[in-house]
Amino acid sequence: MSKCREVFLSRLSVLRNCLGEVNLADGSPSDTQKNEIAVMLRSGLAVLSFAITEAFIRERTAEILCSFNKSRVKFNDFSDKLQLAVTVDALKGVLFRSKFEDKSSRTNWILSNLLPIAQAENDVSTLSAYSFGYSKPNLDEENFKTVFVAFQIDGGWASILEIAKRVGLGGVLDYRQSFIDLSTRRHQAAHDATTRIPLTDLNDSVKAILGICSAFDILLSHSLAMHNLGQSKAIVSFPIRPQQIKLRFIAPDPKRAGRYLEMKESESSQPKQSLVRRTVRIHDSRAEAEKAAISKCKRYKAQLVVLDSTGAPESWSPY
Repeated sequence: MSKCREVFLSRLSVLRNCLGEVNLADGSPSDTQKNEIAVMLRSGLAVLSFAITEAFIRERTAEILCSFNKSRVKFNDFSDKLQLAVTVDALKGVLFRSKFEDKSSRTNWILSNLLPIAQAENDVSTLSAYSFGYSKPNLDEENFKTVFVAFQIDGGWASILEIAKRVGLGGVLDYRQSFIDLSTRRHQAAHDATTRIPLTDLNDSVKAILGICSAFDILLSHSLAMHNLGQSKAIVSFPIRPQQIKLRFIAPDPKRAGRYLEMKESESSQPKQSLVRRTVRIHDSRAEAEKAAISKCKRYKAQLVVLDSTGAPESWSPY
């Protein structure tokens, strides 16, 4: 599994656990001290909720930028926007982030981080981690569009919504607005001590974070795979759309404890449903189900999504 994906899922699990703490809920109106503590704790978690999302988007993108197969992918295979991102934008990112380095080591830090930019044309396997989202303090909703355009992914936030629905995170009408809400709560909580973040907003944000991050990762991972398969020129002419991405699933069998369903997507007979999951096999254990599904994902170039008992993604991985 991707290291930053593993860290993200761990952080999100801790956030869920935090939201279950009784100290976060308001008490009676007369219990002023408890309520003030709850308000402050919720503000802290609002900041962390955004930080978890922001960190994953930045770190996973940086991880992708170090995963191109240099024997198959050349700098000239990249879109114009990606070429600019790993050179000009990366330089801006390095210079901006250098402000946060200690003055005594700032020069050496800059020089070491200029090397991937200088070598980008000849070595695409170690591109600058600062190519996207580092030229200003925080991510905004436009950063997603910038990444998608560079990686030849069509649809922007609409594509995030479509993938999120397919992995079991429907119900959110607008993921772009969900990200803006996360960002707004973060800024309010960080800069205004009187801010009161409702606990329901924080609980709802967990689904939004998971939907944004899993869909972003699935889309970007597909673009990486297309490049490494030597199909970078094809996606310049025909940008990636969610319909092109194949997903397979495993999930606990709701009728048989301990067993797992292996599922694939197929066309639906219902006019408003384009794809539905169909069970192809029932396995006696999760390990058996994962082994079988991973084999098929490699064969059919599909990404594997592991669902939990609620039908939400517990983990996911590219082929």
